[in-house]
Amino acid sequence: MATYKCLSAISNPTSNNTLMITTTTEKYKDFEDYLSWAFNADYAEGILDDDLPDAFDKWLANLDVEEVIRFANDYAKEIAEEIRAEYLENRNE
Repeated sequence: MATYKCLSAISNPTSNNTLMITTTTEKYKDFEDYLSWAFNADYAEGILDDDLPDAFDKWLANLDVEEVIRFANDYAKEIAEEIRAEYLENRNE
């Protein structure tokens, strides 16, 4: 479970008001976990369990900057959607 701190007053970014949102549907514990999921989904087929950590490290080391940015953007979109859903669910309480 992760806690996100968001500005509650978007129109007034100087406001010190904050909203704490705790997600309970978190899929990934962090960006590295997301990358591990991406690796396993697309590249890990046929790799023995004992070889997965080394294969993941090699795959990660060989990513170019554009690929890392794409993965980071996809991860950020998922986190933003979790925060949005939690906010919409809790704002009526």
